[in-house]
Amino acid sequence: MSPRPSVLLVSYHFLPAATPGSRRLDEVARRLSARGWESLVVTATPARAGQPEPADYTVVRTTPALSNATAGPAIASPRVARVPLLRSLAGFPDKYAPWGVSLVPSLLSLLRSRPIDVVYSSSPPHSLHLAVANARALKRFPWVAEFRDPWMFPSRRAPGVLSASVQRALERRVLARADRIVVNTPGNLASLLAANPRLDPARVRVSTNGYDERLFAADAVAAGPTDSADITYVGEIYEGMLAQYARAVASIRDRSPSHTPRLAVYGTIHPAERARMQSMGLLPYLDDRGFVSHEESITAMQRARALLALLPQEERWRTCVPSKVYWYLAARRPILAFVPDGDTAVLVRTLQAGRVFGGDDAAETGRELETFIMKARAADAPLLSGAGTERFSMNAIVDDLDALLREVLRGNSA
Repeated sequence: MSPRPSVLLVSYHFLPAATPGSRRLDEVARRLSARGWESLVVTATPARAGQPEPADYTVVRTTPALSNATAGPAIASPRVARVPLLRSLAGFPDKYAPWGVSLVPSLLSLLRSRPIDVVYSSSPPHSLHLAVANARALKRFPWVAEFRDPWMFPSRRAPGVLSASVQRALERRVLARADRIVVNTPGNLASLLAANPRLDPARVRVSTNGYDERLFAADAVAAGPTDSADITYVGEIYEGMLAQYARAVASIRDRSPSHTPRLAVYGTIHPAERARMQSMGLLPYLDDRGFVSHEESITAMQRARALLALLPQEERWRTCVPSKVYWYLAARRPILAFVPDGDTAVLVRTLQAGRVFGGDDAAETGRELETFIMKARAADAPLLSGAGTERFSMNAIVDDLDALLREVLRGNSA
């Protein structure tokens, strides 16, 4: 091991793809470099013309750069995934598996040509973990496997019992070979251990998403809200996410029209959800602000009167915490969480960061929401204390990852 240890971060998705996961990994690479690591990222996401690579760590891209700075999808997609027959044949365990095949020799080449001390692979897609496991069978190296989503959640479900059995076997292979496993929520930790009783709990750690504390300095947070809307939502609204909120708002509108809250959305709205609001006569209360940059979304959070968190009321979303929720916590505005009883609900309640709205009684939920809205209109809610949120700053998160990597580097047993 060199005096300055080196870490190879493996991720299919990366900047300039503007996703929360890409931004998070960029912060991890930068902050590990600041903590004495040589950081190297290998990714399938292509560069874009005119956009320089980071100065404080190295990026190896396996896909040729795009000639137009604005061309191409936000998330790199394998060519095989665009052909239905090939997608079906090559899409196991996921559609990105062909990249995993090519990743094995790329990893071995990097490991032989550079002084890399530890590999940190981050999914989804989970097929990249299998590639690292295959490379490790040919050349031994310390390895941490990070699951930002469970193996078959949220968008992929095994089509049958046999497929599910094989998927679980592939997952167990990764769990057995990696030195440490990282998951992103306490609920996902509990689920992973329950599904794998032979897995040593000491080998598994939680590393949540987080916020950039530099963007929330005390002098950067407005003393009071300035947005005209009652509630602000930042991010994409997927199909099914507005169902519970819309029913509650409709009940307020039917009972007391002047009390109906106005929702400002900074991001894209799924057509089905826009149609839902229209069919319920709620479009007049939906203020579509459109897609904005990450920096503008932070400003929107800081100016909001209250911040909306949404998840479908389904069991599979119980262990999910949207990355925006951690940024909401840093903004110190009340969070109105329409989420199932699970990790997000526990986080909001534990930190006393707002209200959780659950249950199937739309009228009762509407009355609770109406009470909050009317109090907020009468007197702007003061900034929340923010006590306890500091552990979700990227500074604290990377401190923990730094310690974990050094623990694996020393060869410490779990």
